[in-house]
Amino acid sequence: MNHAQFAIALPFVFSVLAAGAAFYHLVDPEGRSFLNRSLYLGELLLAGSIVLVGELVALSLFGLYKAPYLWGVTAANFFFLLHRDIRARLGFLAKKKAVDPASIGLVALLSWLVFRNCYFLMDIDSHSVYLYAQKLWLLHGTSIFGDPGIDVRIYAPHFDAVPYSLGLSIFGGETLFCQLVNLFWRGIAVLIVYGYTRHRLNGAYGLAAAALVTFDDHFFFSGANSSVLINGALSAFLSGAVFNFWEARRLGSSDRFVFALV
Repeated sequence: MNHAQFAIALPFVFSVLAAGAAFYHLVDPEGRSFLNRSLYLGELLLAGSIVLVGELVALSLFGLYKAPYLWGVTAANFFFLLHRDIRARLGFLAKKKAVDPASIGLVALLSWLVFRNCYFLMDIDSHSVYLYAQKLWLLHGTSIFGDPGIDVRIYAPHFDAVPYSLGLSIFGGETLFCQLVNLFWRGIAVLIVYGYTRHRLNGAYGLAAAALVTFDDHFFFSGANSSVLINGALSAFLSGAVFNFWEARRLGSSDRFVFALV
């Protein structure tokens, strides 16, 4: 296992945060949609992921699906931080906050999820579809090639798998980074479920909801066993969309309605 893959995961996550803060500022410049910190972090990561994956897929359409360009657009998202208001949105996450048992429990749940799943991807679908498609895109430098009648899998976008390319473009024979991306999506889902439930009820219910999600075998071991790889991005997006539609109707909030549509 090449542990350098942990190092390249950091700029990926911070690039997503920068893009997410820019998106959040565009949709809600006055910050009226803030509900709580965990939900805010989850939504920043989810929105930033849309931006980054969109950038990577755009490169695949122009024959630029290679490491210098993939990491170039990833690094380009840091230019968003030149804007003072966007920096302030990220700085808000670093402000001190009173620690409560529910927050400690959430950190413990996420820590155990990450620690237990720092393995290379080994499930069947990963090798036959998701990793396969991304390696073909990297090999050809584009997602537009070949004959869809021969193997349509190479044309499937696989939204959650597109960031695999950042790791595979540097470490072609390693899949730990891909599993970290898989953990990234599931971490967002847990943050959103916890944040939404805490907002509507309280911290204890939020922790219980996060625990129910995390303790599911398929969710917990996704991609690190020989039977299943769930779409963590889809789990996060569906949770976010449903709650935002509810909030938009309840509060008459146009900002929340936009988030739900996105």
